[in-house]
Amino acid sequence: MREVDTRSRSAERPKCSSSATVELSRLTALVEAQHPPAADRDTFALLKNPYDVGLIGDGERWGIRRMRIDNAWYVGGPAAIFAG
Repeated sequence: MREVDTRSRSAERPKCSSSATVELSRLTALVEAQHPPAADRDTFALLKNPYDVGLIGDGERWGIRRMRIDNAWYVGGPAAIFAG
């Protein structure tokens, strides 16, 4: 399995909504991300992904219980995201 290149990423104005009870919460977000080129200007990726995250409370902190990321659209090449 190849590693994801996390050196330079940006997400502009993610819109998030949540609903919570005492111990459980749900977070939804629609994120449009640009994975800019490093040295190679022909290598890039633009994508939009809806996130659906289930959180569980543990006293003073929240942990991820489940996370689903779907892809709405994608333009570019996987080399901009995956290292190697």
